[in-house]
Amino acid sequence: MHLTLRKTMGKLIFITGGTRSGKSLFGVNLAKSIRKRKVFIATCVPEDEEMKKRVMLHRQNRPSSWRTIEERKGLLSVLKKETKRDIVIIVDCLTLFVASLLMEKAADSFIKSEVE
Repeated sequence: MHLTLRKTMGKLIFITGGTRSGKSLFGVNLAKSIRKRKVFIATCVPEDEEMKKRVMLHRQNRPSSWRTIEERKGLLSVLKKETKRDIVIIVDCLTLFVASLLMEKAADSFIKSEVE
């Protein structure tokens, strides 16, 4: 697992790692230690039983007080709407977000603008 920190309006923590390496749990535990409201943006829409089980486990690892937004396509618009002071936003996960856009044959320029 790898962390990248970059200063923006606040702090951006980018967590990378292999499949099932614990990135989501690490991010959730890190966010728990920050005394701010939390918004969890889930980009995965489970389509098979294995993914449904993984999503259920991820939900169980998050406190019920966190607001969850499930957004498969319009991540940028959700981020623009949700970005506020004194809030922690977790996006889980960019890989699944990009994969969904690729599966829907979104234009490369659209995918690039959404990710940037």
